[in-house]
Amino acid sequence: MNNQETYEWLAKRGIELEEGFMQSLRDLAKTYQKENGIRKLDDVYKLIGVRKQYISYWKNNPSSTQTKKFQAQCHLCGC
Repeated sequence: MNNQETYEWLAKRGIELEEGFMQSLRDLAKTYQKENGIRKLDDVYKLIGVRKQYISYWKNNPSSTQTKKFQAQCHLCGC
């Protein structure tokens, strides 16, 4: 089951997930873009030091190797 199928399955059963970090970041970037008259969303991402492609990748691959390594590091340090 991919992410979209999972969300559809949850929605059919009335289960609502909290907004994820990537979606929150994207929404905040869009708000900042509008408030400051920035033409491209990519320019907002450059200001915070990430690429739009990274945001999309992280959203579509929550179980990536990088995510697993990060979770393992957090588990070991107790955060």
